Amino acid sequence: EEYLERRVERYAAFRYANRNLSMGTILTVDQRSYYIDGPTYQNHWGMKNISLQSREAQKAWLRENNIRYVMMPMSYLEDSGALSEDILPMLESWRRDPGFAKRITALDIPRLRGKGLERVEFYEVLYNEPLAAP
Repeated sequence: EEYLERRVERYAAFRYANRNLSMGTILTVDQRSYYIDGPTYQNHWGMKNISLQSREAQKAWLRENNIRYVMMPMSYLEDSGALSEDILPMLESWRRDPGFAKRITALDIPRLRGKGLERVEFYEVLYNEPLAAP
């Protein structure tokens, strides 16, 4: 793990997910989602398509895909042109709506390339009824 943390961007966030989020699928835009031990959904085009739909349709899509958590690598999203244009506004709206998702934690991780920290936030999607067991 120490080696991976020195070599893989946001590895500390993957480690957090592996240790703390084992009860459902994690939605993320990070292409390194294979470092997460449990089920993930990582598809930029799919997320771009869902971002064009209504909030109700987005929530229904999340439920249909059994997505319990959302990993939001905020710095990565803000620094990426296509992601910040297409997907970031949807994720920002989820972050601001306390009835849609609840923040679990925010991690400030040293950047491997460049100076400073990058922020990764984890949210639990709130549903009126429980999701099916994974």
